[in-house]
Amino acid sequence: MVSTNAGLAVTPPAPSSQGALVGPSNRPPANATAIVPPSTPATQPAASQQLFVVDRFLQNQTKELELRAAQVEIQKKETEQAHAYACKALEAQGKDRT
Repeated sequence: MVSTNAGLAVTPPAPSSQGALVGPSNRPPANATAIVPPSTPATQPAASQQLFVVDRFLQNQTKELELRAAQVEIQKKETEQAHAYACKALEAQGKDRT
């Protein structure tokens, strides 16, 4: 039996000689989570699915940019603190020599 999904032909897998695959190895882990669009593909048009994917991509990009900005700020503070420490160490070294 061949079904179509957005103009693409989809054929179900041929049954194997081992029977149906229903063993525990085919089940996702109990703590697995999946990003699922608000509705199923059968009830949602392809354009809406694409918008969902693009929206999710943009959300991820926004979070990554926020994280990168925070990392840059932390690196800046680390550099400033390292510079202040080096200045104090030089000052202490100069006092030790006198």
